[in-house]
Amino acid sequence: MLDNLDAKELNTVALSYTYKAHKKNPDDAVLSMLTDSLFSEMVNANQLYLGDFSKSTKAQLKFIDTAKIPVTNVDTTVEESKYSKIKKQQQKVEIDTDENFTKYAFVGLLQDNEFVKRYTKAARGLTHKAEIKKDNLTYKERRKIEDQIAKENKNKYTLLGVDKVLFLEPFYMKVKSVGGNDMINYFESEDKQVKLAEIQKKCAAKLKLNYDMIGTKNMTTGDMDRYNLNSILNDWMTERFNHGDNPEELVVGTDEMKSLIEKYGTKYLVWTGIYNEKARRSHNTYFFILFNLETGEVMKYETRYTNSKDNTDLITSFVYNSLMYVTKKPK
Repeated sequence: MLDNLDAKELNTVALSYTYKAHKKNPDDAVLSMLTDSLFSEMVNANQLYLGDFSKSTKAQLKFIDTAKIPVTNVDTTVEESKYSKIKKQQQKVEIDTDENFTKYAFVGLLQDNEFVKRYTKAARGLTHKAEIKKDNLTYKERRKIEDQIAKENKNKYTLLGVDKVLFLEPFYMKVKSVGGNDMINYFESEDKQVKLAEIQKKCAAKLKLNYDMIGTKNMTTGDMDRYNLNSILNDWMTERFNHGDNPEELVVGTDEMKSLIEKYGTKYLVWTGIYNEKARRSHNTYFFILFNLETGEVMKYETRYTNSKDNTDLITSFVYNSLMYVTKKPK
């Protein structure tokens, strides 16, 4: 059944089930957060608004429309002519049987004031997709969008004053373009990945930034906990990326993150990487991301592009500069 549901249908089913579970267990904080997350996903990922749902069932709509048809005295002893049959058929109100079931998924829940209120809040008061045009936004809504853009542009230069982070195993890929085809050098990519991890450690030491490195390199048979932790963090991060610019959507595994935060004494996760492509010249794309594991917020996002070789000095300058803004305390 799940394989046959698209994203909108699955989101609708999940919200209906989770909200009802929340109503039965109103003191369960996780269910409440998950409910709000699914509301957010309905709006931000699937563009489904309150106006997209019916307050009445198909049967109720059909009954209402049928009741509008005028009743005439009919002599049942007389055979109906073909014309009268056609005319009567035209009077019937047809309900599209192929219509997506999501339209009627919240018939009962739309009578629940809390459901409507939380959905409205997630949709920022909008009731339909057509209302999202910029010209229809209020001054307050436009300012909110503009402030968010300004915040993102300022993000990489913000001083955060963080004293400890978790380093997730970095990403490194070296690609050579030959005849228009990109060929990955796996062995050199792996060597560079190890070097990038070492550069992170050295830069953190210089900046007196405490850290723990989470990865699978040099693992032994007794490192099952370390492997599981790496897997959990990668799964968390993958889902967080799927949420895009909507950090309010709850990432599954949040409870596991709470245990991890307590264990390592930090809620900040760093992931860095470099994509190096060599054609006629060498091009580098460097990225640095700092996540708040507690809230899912991206605290720092930075990218840099250079047309040069990916030598150690260049990479060290990138990493050191990024970590400097993470560790330096605001005045």
